[in-house]
Amino acid sequence: MSHPQLHILLVITAIAVVTDIRSHKIPNILCLIGITGGLFYHFQVNSFAGLFADGFGGMISAGLILLPLYIMGGMAAGDVKLMAAVGCILGWPLSIEAALYSLISGSCLGIAYYIFKGGFKEIAFRYSTALKYLVFTGKIFLPEAPAESVSRSRFPYAAAIFSGSVIAYSYGLGA
Repeated sequence: MSHPQLHILLVITAIAVVTDIRSHKIPNILCLIGITGGLFYHFQVNSFAGLFADGFGGMISAGLILLPLYIMGGMAAGDVKLMAAVGCILGWPLSIEAALYSLISGSCLGIAYYIFKGGFKEIAFRYSTALKYLVFTGKIFLPEAPAESVSRSRFPYAAAIFSGSVIAYSYGLGA
């Protein structure tokens, strides 16, 4: 049995992982191809209802989940656009699962990345300080990382989106 969604998903996200690792950028054209492919797929399967409910609904919901992290400076715009493209490919409501699995995957991969880079202790200190500040004052504050800090290095989040999306697909549609 053919799974066009899986093929589109794997090609788009795999290319995004490679470009994100190499250049720390996810090309807009790649996200646009993913969105176009997702919209075309959902239109073919369920006409205008699929186009709007699944295609656009998945794109908006998945993108909105990562948008606050972009606004707070925790990720780049390309990551949000890639997640929106993945949401468009997978459709509603699977896009929500993909975004949530991507966040979980990103946490695990991020910890491993910073342990490998030797900066986990500094990051743990910064975030534990932020948590204490939140608990005692009710306000959000994250101490600034030093200029030479490992935590200022870019983490290729496309890898988390790839793994989270594949997990969501395998549990949702592909099972």
